[in-house]
Amino acid sequence: MTSDPQGEALAAQLRRLEQEKNSLERRAQRYKDILDTLPWPVCRLLPDGIVSYVNRACCEAVQRDAVELIGRGLLAQSGDEVRQRALGAWHKLSVDAPTVQIDCGLPPGLWLFQGIFDDQGRLEALQGSPALTAGPGAEAEAATADAGPLDHDEVSAEEVGADDRRARRVLVVDDENMVCTLAQKVLEKFGFEVVVARTGKAALTAFEAQECFDVVLLDMSLPDIDGKQVFSAMRQLRPDARVVISSGYDSASSGQRFTGPGVTFLPKPYMPDQLIGKIREMVGD
Repeated sequence: MTSDPQGEALAAQLRRLEQEKNSLERRAQRYKDILDTLPWPVCRLLPDGIVSYVNRACCEAVQRDAVELIGRGLLAQSGDEVRQRALGAWHKLSVDAPTVQIDCGLPPGLWLFQGIFDDQGRLEALQGSPALTAGPGAEAEAATADAGPLDHDEVSAEEVGADDRRARRVLVVDDENMVCTLAQKVLEKFGFEVVVARTGKAALTAFEAQECFDVVLLDMSLPDIDGKQVFSAMRQLRPDARVVISSGYDSASSGQRFTGPGVTFLPKPYMPDQLIGKIREMVGD
């Protein structure tokens, strides 16, 4: 029996493609599972506002079932002026300016919408969530309370997947309860161990006490110590510390101030996929 090198190479390529497809499907399902468990609304829309996905919290917020929402306009119950304002804002999104915050008549008020673009830069879809820019406030406190205890043991090896080889440790430093809950829940679902500090002092205490954090997610606006001072102190303790700087104020200049090896910038407000992407970028996954 003669061998067929071309046929064998094609078969091997098809196997690799199938493995990549299965891996992407598993990641997509894990991401959907995360969104379904978040205590605040998340939706995905087509460019004309037609709903393609909603999580349970979004259904509760608008008091309608997913079956009623998917395939219909998210703003169907809003006034014409609100709908036109939202559609106009969405259609102005671009690859260079992919997000917009707008009050589109949905609870709890201001929402962040992020455009999803194809390879030619055309708007394919939008993902929306309440904007994570305000202080803790009543909505954030309620979201934190509704989230319940976050158990490190709730993530199984099968759920995380073989590509996440070991648990990495992340120090989340932010004084916004809603942001801390989002970050902790998303990162734990992807197999990271998370420690939360809500002040600069608590962050430095944890950073000194713990053996090693693989990444620090550091907000610049803290109630006691300026984020820049916290960053400098951490780098003095560990010059190779990997830090994701996060800020909702003057994002462009903040990102420019923090450059170099082991540091990157994540502007607020951010989506769960943006967060996990930055963290994985820093740990090399």
